[in-house]
Amino acid sequence: MALLLSPSLFAQSFQNNYGAGKYEEGVAVVVDQTGITSVVRHYRAGYGYGIQLLRTSLTGTGPVTIDIPLPGAAFPQSAVLADDDIVICGSIIPTGHFDHDALLLRVTTSGTITWTWTGNNPAGEEQFLCVDALDDGFAAGGVWRDGADSDALLARFNGAGALQWQDHYGTEADDQVRGIAHDAGGIVAVGSKHFALGEEADKDVFAVRTDLLGTQQWVRTWGGLQHDAAFAVIARSDGSFVWAGYTDSFPIGDTTLSGDRFRHVYAMAINLTGDSIWGATYGDTMLNRECWSLLPATNNEVLFAGETELGHRSNAFTIRSSATGTLLWERTYPLERTDRLQDMLLMPDGGFIGTGKCFGPQSGQVLLLRKNSVGQ
Repeated sequence: MALLLSPSLFAQSFQNNYGAGKYEEGVAVVVDQTGITSVVRHYRAGYGYGIQLLRTSLTGTGPVTIDIPLPGAAFPQSAVLADDDIVICGSIIPTGHFDHDALLLRVTTSGTITWTWTGNNPAGEEQFLCVDALDDGFAAGGVWRDGADSDALLARFNGAGALQWQDHYGTEADDQVRGIAHDAGGIVAVGSKHFALGEEADKDVFAVRTDLLGTQQWVRTWGGLQHDAAFAVIARSDGSFVWAGYTDSFPIGDTTLSGDRFRHVYAMAINLTGDSIWGATYGDTMLNRECWSLLPATNNEVLFAGETELGHRSNAFTIRSSATGTLLWERTYPLERTDRLQDMLLMPDGGFIGTGKCFGPQSGQVLLLRKNSVGQ
């Protein structure tokens, strides 16, 4: 996304929560010259599950909400800016049906639908969980299920929303992808591989690389004896990709005196053949940490976002690392009882805008914040 460096884009930091009387959470954020738009997954009595846009000024003021009417229960998962419009991915349960169909739609920031595509696969269930803007269209990823097993789902669309190809990829276990990125030669999608070992369940990071026609080039998995998963991936200017999520396995031996383990942010840089360049974990024996989003920052550094958690309370957080994964700083942003950052966008001044969810006395609300280049 290219933005002119107007003075309005160099706004002051803020952090707010929006909404009341219903469940709402921001799943993606985009910005233009005049304001911020958070794509919201929400539930309202008498309306059901649906897609909503939360529109504010560049300083978070003047919130306006817009419902996107669709024929069924809709569940947005991610979004990207397309010129001045927004392309949203997710799933829909059509009226009178009981299974999810993959959903991709393009809307204006005022809520007008330009086009809609749905999977409508009667033999199985499909959900898009991530989307990426290509030079000539869009790539989406998620999960495809037919029977007991699930596979990673990938699809490519042209700029008018017409399907160019769709396929599913996987292992002997349940696979899904939650993050997707591309370079000139193809797509990398990351998520998790979930399988059973005897009576114990285990989850590993799953990654798949295809060319731009959908031909699989490689599949990789990483993980230990506990749960490990990836939720986001970025392509970097040096040709590498970085994915991030969480780990219950690493570092080995990192426990409290009583033997308790805490979840850490898990990240890895990989090359074009899927080999590890560096790996990193961020955390301690005080709080659980999970990463849900990441950005390529200036100087090839990496910005991670998610939530820290202990018991039934959590705070949104960001972590910034060097280009090789060395921790530079960490910031937390408390708002309500539980807070989570789920998507971020880098701004021209080096700062960022993020959206997510918080839960407090007014039930589930949209979290929206803007911070400077050092996270403050």
